[in-house]
Amino acid sequence: MRDLLVVLSPEGIIELANHNATAALGQGGGALLERVHPEDHLSLSTALERVRQLRHPSSGAAMTSAPFVEIRVGEPGAYRWVAWTVTEAGGTATADHDHVVMVGREVTDREALRAQLGLADRMLSVGTLAAGVAHEINNPLAAVLANLRYVQSELQRHQDPLKLRDLDEALDDAVTGAQRVARIVASLRTFAKGSSPTQPQSVIELVERAIDLTGHPVRHKAHLVRDLGPVPQVEADASKLTQVFLNLLMNAVQALPEARAGQEQVIVRTRTCGGDAVVEIEDTGPGVCEEDLPHIFEPFFTTWRDGAGLGLWVARSTITSLGGTITYRRDTDRTVFEVRLPPPGMVQVAPRRGSACLGGRVLVVDDEKIVADSIERMLSRHFDVEVTTDGLSALQRMALRPEPDVILCDLTMPGISGMELYDRSPPHLQPRFVFVSGGPCNASARSFLAAVHNHQLDKPFEPAALIDVISAVVASRST
Repeated sequence: MRDLLVVLSPEGIIELANHNATAALGQGGGALLERVHPEDHLSLSTALERVRQLRHPSSGAAMTSAPFVEIRVGEPGAYRWVAWTVTEAGGTATADHDHVVMVGREVTDREALRAQLGLADRMLSVGTLAAGVAHEINNPLAAVLANLRYVQSELQRHQDPLKLRDLDEALDDAVTGAQRVARIVASLRTFAKGSSPTQPQSVIELVERAIDLTGHPVRHKAHLVRDLGPVPQVEADASKLTQVFLNLLMNAVQALPEARAGQEQVIVRTRTCGGDAVVEIEDTGPGVCEEDLPHIFEPFFTTWRDGAGLGLWVARSTITSLGGTITYRRDTDRTVFEVRLPPPGMVQVAPRRGSACLGGRVLVVDDEKIVADSIERMLSRHFDVEVTTDGLSALQRMALRPEPDVILCDLTMPGISGMELYDRSPPHLQPRFVFVSGGPCNASARSFLAAVHNHQLDKPFEPAALIDVISAVVASRST
């Protein structure tokens, strides 16, 4: 396997490329960024910026080694994975004449294997977590049902204000239980949906999702301690980074002896260090023996009878691809895995839109009548709401006057699906669709949603979030 060699101008223009690099990148010069997969632009830009910091330490943190980056290069539809080492061309060049040398090796086959192994690890994790997740969901659901049945029976018998206050507290307990279920389902949805484009993520939110998914096995063997200090956002794929934290938590749980179940600790800590986001997962288990230490991040290496040996390897691969590091250390009687991730560039966060623009006609289309009715109750104080439970009825209603200002439509329905309903609707009504979904979308639904750019909501949703979205669509009609 021969190396690829590229020399870049200070502006990122390809000035020299050997035969292997030309074969991978395509003929002609131009900016290297134009030959890089759009999702990898940030990774390349970060590596080039680190070379600049290495050359001019005063402008940033001092670096001691050349940046390493794995990115996809070539033509759309025929990208190849290449692992690059990025260095400066000469130590005495001035800032106006700084060139960059990139030496790479194609790793497309390895990346394909990595993707397959990542999927295998995901499936193994899902199997391991299934019983615990069922336990986590069933408990709050039991509380929800019990409280709601209690309210139903008591409302028929009492008008006493004190009793009504008691019923209000019972309803609050039911809502709390339902919100807990919603958080768990949201965590499962993030974990199960697979790869998605990288974007700024809340580290603490992803850590909490991993904790939700591992709650039962952790509590079975240890006391979980949260020490979640403020950290910057990081640029990442939410699903992959959640899987890293989940793998480290499961690794900590597996390290704890059964004989001391309930006496051990798992500590999850977040902090900021040197501008980086740091996540530490600590346990009071026996740790890794010296002879195994050099191999813990290797694929298929495991000391557990039922382990696949993929969790730590997948974790390191993911963190390295984000420009971060993952390390292991032993602190007295505790084992610590530390993840360190650099923050993205300055992220402009759009201000949250309020719900000042209320009013308008909303057509709710959902084949689950109980869901449609609950949405109607949720919205009826603010909007003129109509409900249909099938796509054909919705088409007939949209043909009448006055037209709906918003069509709140379930994505997957028997008969005419939400996607087909959109396609069969008059073009001027299509921007008024807001799609809701109750679970992970299949490939065709994901492609559809990416193509139409309409608002989307995942069930279950909070009333305020739903009202905000509908208000935004209504407001857009008047601008």
